[in-house]
Amino acid sequence: MGTLTILKRLMLYANWPRHPLVHRELEFITPWAKLATWLLLINRWVVRAGLAIVLLAIALEVIHHDSISVLMSLFAIFMPLGGLSILAVLLMLLVTWPIPLALSGSISILRERTAHTWELLLLTSIPHSDILLSKLAVGLSRQQPFITVATVLQAIPLIGLLGAVSRYMKTQYLVGSMPLALLAITTLLFVIDRVQQFTLFSLLGLVAGLLSENWALGIVGAAALSAAFWLIRNGAAFIVVYLMAGEWYFDSMQAIFVGFPALAVSPYTPGIGLGILIVVIAIQECCVRGLFHWLVNHVSR
Repeated sequence: MGTLTILKRLMLYANWPRHPLVHRELEFITPWAKLATWLLLINRWVVRAGLAIVLLAIALEVIHHDSISVLMSLFAIFMPLGGLSILAVLLMLLVTWPIPLALSGSISILRERTAHTWELLLLTSIPHSDILLSKLAVGLSRQQPFITVATVLQAIPLIGLLGAVSRYMKTQYLVGSMPLALLAITTLLFVIDRVQQFTLFSLLGLVAGLLSENWALGIVGAAALSAAFWLIRNGAAFIVVYLMAGEWYFDSMQAIFVGFPALAVSPYTPGIGLGILIVVIAIQECCVRGLFHWLVNHVSR
């Protein structure tokens, strides 16, 4: 089963709450529900405290009319800290977004395995591929806010990529609609690459859930698998991009976060970078199909 088919099935299950498997999975409470409640409560109090400080500063500003602005002093202190905090959070999300995807698949499987109901579920007449995808779909739907944020943040490396492509086109002799076509093809390949990564990390979570015997091994294994895959893949992409494109077209940070789509700016021969990128995407598609085939065969034993 390919990437597009898997995504279609996941979307179908996510929007089909009356399906018995989906309905059964939705009845379970996630292990981190209490922690999430506490974090939400802490976040609310932090926001309220911040608003109270700003309102107090405004009141002092209006009442005392100090020569040194209390409000501007607070802004001078907190705005740089706030900006650095936002950048740190964005950087963390761009690096760690595969881990929650893997956890969403592993936790659904681990719950069944630790409750000793997984074998009974496999004995039903429901195809094993449907069981795996329904579990994964519900796990991903529970993390919809995070997935939305992670998806939107992919615009940051895409913007960096398109900027590099624009610089690349200035060094090449392109006529007519070729610049527009190059931008469109690069964007399309970037989207395909990210969708394949989304699918692969989700399937790696199912692998961790099936191979682990307890919660600790399953959660740590899912996080470790996704992190290792991200590091290996992006490390290889960084090396290949620098060999093919060079630092003039891509700086180190952009090459790490953009990954293999940065090959679109290879300066040696027009189109050779896109050709290598297409080969990489074909290999990733084979990995998705092979991994899902292994999952179905593993649960069928």
